[in-house]
Amino acid sequence: MSAEQVRLERVLEFAHHQLGLDAVYLWQFRHGRQECRAVAGDAASFRLYPDDGCPVQETYSHRMVTGQIPSLVSDTRRDRRVSGLPVTRESQIGAYVGVPVRCSAGTVWGTLVSVSHQPRPDLDERAVAMLSLLADLIIYDAEEHSGHEQLRRDVLEFIDTGGFAVAYQPVFELHSSRCIGLEALARFPDPYSRPDDTFAAAERVGLRAELEGVVVRRALELIPKLAPGQFLAVNVSPETLLDEGRRAVSVDPRSVARLVVEVTEHAAIAAYAALRHELRPLRERGLRIAVDDAGAGYASLRHILELRPDFIKLDRWLIDGLADDRARRVAVGSFVSLARELGASVIGEGVERAEDLAALRELGLHGAQGYLLGRPSTDPQQVEAWCAAGGPVHQPAVLGRSDADRPPPADAAGQRSGGAAAVRGATSPAVATAVGRELDRLELDRRVSQRLEAVGQLAAGIAHEINTPLQFVGDSVSFLRDAVHELVALTGLYRQALETETAIPLEQRRREMREAEERADVDYLCERIPAAFDRTADGIARVRSIVQAMKRFSHAAGTEVAPADINDALQTTLVVCRSEYKYVADVALELGPLPDVVCNIGELNQVFLNLIINAAHAIEEEIERGGERGEIAVSTHHHGASVVIEIADTGPGIPPALIDRIYEPFFTTKPPGRGTGQGLALALATIQRHAGSLKCTSTPGRGTTFTITLPLVVAGMQPAEAA
Repeated sequence: MSAEQVRLERVLEFAHHQLGLDAVYLWQFRHGRQECRAVAGDAASFRLYPDDGCPVQETYSHRMVTGQIPSLVSDTRRDRRVSGLPVTRESQIGAYVGVPVRCSAGTVWGTLVSVSHQPRPDLDERAVAMLSLLADLIIYDAEEHSGHEQLRRDVLEFIDTGGFAVAYQPVFELHSSRCIGLEALARFPDPYSRPDDTFAAAERVGLRAELEGVVVRRALELIPKLAPGQFLAVNVSPETLLDEGRRAVSVDPRSVARLVVEVTEHAAIAAYAALRHELRPLRERGLRIAVDDAGAGYASLRHILELRPDFIKLDRWLIDGLADDRARRVAVGSFVSLARELGASVIGEGVERAEDLAALRELGLHGAQGYLLGRPSTDPQQVEAWCAAGGPVHQPAVLGRSDADRPPPADAAGQRSGGAAAVRGATSPAVATAVGRELDRLELDRRVSQRLEAVGQLAAGIAHEINTPLQFVGDSVSFLRDAVHELVALTGLYRQALETETAIPLEQRRREMREAEERADVDYLCERIPAAFDRTADGIARVRSIVQAMKRFSHAAGTEVAPADINDALQTTLVVCRSEYKYVADVALELGPLPDVVCNIGELNQVFLNLIINAAHAIEEEIERGGERGEIAVSTHHHGASVVIEIADTGPGIPPALIDRIYEPFFTTKPPGRGTGQGLALALATIQRHAGSLKCTSTPGRGTTFTITLPLVVAGMQPAEAA
C-alpha cells in the first residue's frame, strides 16, 4: 500500500470515528463513472460497488453535486427527494452526509460521503463542515503528490538535458585587489529561479546528488580558462563531494588542484572522521575545502573544527551592516582569529556596501565577494575578463587603494599592529568576554525559542484532544434537546386526551396516539436517548481526564525536589501528548510497582515527553515510507536502589554511524523544520543532574529503546522540608 493510500485511509478513519456513521467513502468521478478510492467502516453492507464503480448519474454523489439533493439527509425515509430512489432501498441508506471534493482550480474531482443504515436526526451542519474540511485536506494532499511527481520529472529533465545555466561570481583578494577565483552558481528557468529552493526540491525527490553532479561537471568546463593561481569554487553537499572529486581526478588529475569545494554549514555530516579519511587522497592532490555560510548554519563551528578547511566563507548575514554593528565586528574578528590558528583564509560574502568592505579590510579578511564587487554573470566575455592573467582586469573602483591604506604587516606572533588589534586579536580578554556574552545570549534565545515552540505544539494538540469529546458532547446534547421537545409535545397530547370530557371513542384515541408516536418516532428515541446520555457522560469524563492530567503536569513543572510517583508521571505525560501518537502508534504500558523517587518531577516529565514524542515522530516517518502503524512500549521496574524506565518504539531505528551523536546539541536526524536537535541533549543533562543514566539501543529497521536509570535518592538532592 502506498504512503498516499495510507494517508487517505487515515483521514477516512478519522471521519468515521468523529461522525459515528456506519461507513465513509471517497469517490472519484472518472470517465462517467464513480470509482471508490478509499473506504472506512462497514462499507460492504451498503453494496455500493466499491470495486467496479457505477454510473455517476445513478448515485447520491451526482445528485448532491448537481444540487438535486442537499449535503445532509438525516432521515431518508422522510425526505421525498431520496426516499424513492432505488439506491436508497437497495443499499438500505438511512442517513447521508456528503460534500464535493474540488480541485484548487474549482473542478469537481469527486465526493467524500458518509452513510448510515439508521436515520440520524442528531446530525447537523457541523458534520457537513467537518467533511468539507477533510475534503480540502484530501485534495491538497493529492495535488501535493501530483506536484511531487511533476517536480521529479522537471529535475530529471535538468539532469538529462542540462536545461540550466552556470553563472560565475568573482572573489577578490582584499590586499592586492586581484581576482583570485570564481564561484560557480547554477541558474534554472522559471519557476525554479531560486537555486537553493531547486536543490532542496531535488533533495525531496531523491535527486539532489544527481543534479549537483551535472551542475559541477558543467562548471568544471571553466577550469582551462582560469589564470595561474585562480581557483574555481563549487557548492556541493557532503554526499556529492566525494563522487565528484573522484570523477574530476579520473577525467583530469590536474583540475583537482584548481578546485575549491564549498560545504555549506546548512548541510549535516553524519561522520566527520569517515569523511576526512575519504577526502585524504583528494586533498593530497590539491583539493581545497571551504566552509560556506559560516556563522548562520547547521553545525555552527563544528564544520570548521572537524573539516579544517582552507577557506571560511562568512555568511552575508554577518557582513551586512558590519560597519555599524559592534557585535558583528566582534563575531567576524573571532572568525579571523580562529582561521589564523587553523591556517585558513576568511572570505566575506554578500558585500553590498563600501563601508562594510572597508570594515572587512580593517578586520584583516583575506578576500570578499558580493554585488558591490561583481554580480554573478553568464556573459562569456565578462567571465573571461575575470579569468584574464596578469592581475585584476576591470576591477571595481572601490577596490583600488594605496599602499598606505593596506593593513600593517603581521608581527612574529601573527598579530597586526594598530587600533583594530583589540577586535582581531584572539588573545584579547575584551574580545573573549564580548564573544562569550553574545554566545550566551544566542544560546538563551535558542532555548527559549525551543521551549515556546514545544509549548505551542503541545497546546495545539491538547486543544484538539479536548475539542474531539466536546464535539460529540455537543452533538449528543443537541439530539437530546430535540428528543425532549418531541417527547414533551407527545406528553401534551396524552394529557389532552386524558383531560377531555367529550365522548371520544377509545379506538379513535388510540389511533391518534399511535399517529403521534409515529411522527415522534418514539421507538427510535427510546433506543437512542440512553446512548446519547452515555456519549455525553463519556465525553465529559474524557475532558475531565485531560484537564486533570494537564493540572498534574503543569503543577509538576513548577515543583522543587520531592518524592514523586514515576508511574503516575508517565501516565500523565501520555495523556498530555496523546495527540502526537494516537494516529500512528498504540501504547503498551507495563508499569511495575515502584517506590517514590526523590527528584524534580517537573524536569523528568519534560524528559518523558521528549522521548515519547520522538518515538511518535520516528514511527510517523516509517509510515510515510509505507510502513504500518507502530507501537510505543513504556515499562518500569524496581532494581535495587534504583528505578528503571524504558521507552521503546517500532520506528526505523538509528544508523550505527549516528548513535554516538544523538546527544550532541543541535544534532537531529529529523527532517528540516521538525526538530531543533536540543531535546536529547537537554534530556541527558537532566538525567545526569539526577545522578542517573540515559542509554540508547537501536536496530535499524526494528526500532529504538531509551533506558533511564534513576537512583531513589540522590546525594545533595533532598526534599525541601528535609533540607
